[in-house]
Amino acid sequence: MAHNYSLNPRQLFFFEHGGMGESNGFHIKKRSRNDSPPLIDPTKLPIPDQDFIKHRNDADKYTFTGKRDADLLRAALVRAGVDDQQGPGNFLEFGCAQARVLRWFADWTQHGEGWGVDLNSAMIFWCHQNLSPPFHFSVSTTIPKLSFEDHYFSAIFAMSVFTHIDDLYLSWICELRRILRPGGLLYFTLHDEEAAKIEKEGEFAPHQRRVKSAVYNEFLEQDSDFCSVDRDWRSLSSFRREYLVDHLSNYFEVIEFVGRALGLSQSAVVLKRK
Repeated sequence: MAHNYSLNPRQLFFFEHGGMGESNGFHIKKRSRNDSPPLIDPTKLPIPDQDFIKHRNDADKYTFTGKRDADLLRAALVRAGVDDQQGPGNFLEFGCAQARVLRWFADWTQHGEGWGVDLNSAMIFWCHQNLSPPFHFSVSTTIPKLSFEDHYFSAIFAMSVFTHIDDLYLSWICELRRILRPGGLLYFTLHDEEAAKIEKEGEFAPHQRRVKSAVYNEFLEQDSDFCSVDRDWRSLSSFRREYLVDHLSNYFEVIEFVGRALGLSQSAVVLKRK
């Protein structure tokens, strides 16, 4: 008899391995959770301390860019058929960090579960401590496997995640497809030829490590399909749009590409699971 060993999300526990920084331990503050009412106003949710915000942003920029990117994401999902008021049902941000974008979908948690997962356990513990309710969080790994049931989500989004995955990008897309219901939507941002054009024209401060790389310039000049500058967690990945359409069309319907979807230099693709 076949067994499904995937955990129901309600069974997940939160853990950290190895520790970070000078301290190798952690604790979760004791507080009442069951009596806390869900908060649906994202402006009332806590914001991380200054030294914990990614990319040396300050709190104002963290708030502004999160709202900007979330508005573009929400508009794309609505164009693809999601009800703006009700939301899609259960939804997931893959690579949520400190919920810079996810927090702006607190209203959708009234009609489905909102989840965030990330490799960075410190960020996930901050989210678990400060943003639950209304969201749920779990630590992920570099292995393309998430502890959710098949078809659990109606919408999944990933902001600036597939810009940093090299060898396993297709494995991760397949894993996200597994937990996405038929007809569900997958939205992820990427570097593509439009991003290269924006950087070349100087409209956005380019990532010098990518722009100066010989392999990246070969990708642009030779009309290649995929490029990774550096490896592992430092990788900077770029895709050709035509390649993505050809590669994914057996598993997804490609709804649209969205230009300047994140940080003004990343595009996004909206996919519907077949």
